[in-house]
Amino acid sequence: MWAETCEEEEEEEEEEEEESSSESAPRVKATGAKGCRDMAKSFTNGQRIRHTIGINKTWIGTYDYSRNGIVYDGNFYKSLNGFAVKHYSIDRTDRCKYSNGWKECECEVDGKWISTYYLPG
Repeated sequence: MWAETCEEEEEEEEEEEEESSSESAPRVKATGAKGCRDMAKSFTNGQRIRHTIGINKTWIGTYDYSRNGIVYDGNFYKSLNGFAVKHYSIDRTDRCKYSNGWKECECEVDGKWISTYYLPG
């Protein structure tokens, strides 16, 4: 019996997301080395941040500068990882718990969604 590893599941999800991105809002993919990992330096107060599972399960939260975290549906998340892991725990219970929020999330800049992975500090 074949059992997928977390990496294989993540690769499949990334492929699904790439395929579905052409149907959603405009997206910009940044290039270069890994970016800043400090939310206070990377986001502005009220900036929208999203995490998507597949093609139709998207959470869009807002960055709260005063608390240095993400607010979604009345809940506060102190990290992008926490935001993504909670989304998986609700909408994808069969998936492993590991998540890299900086790699999986996007933020809205000038009406376009860009990866949080390469953000400058």
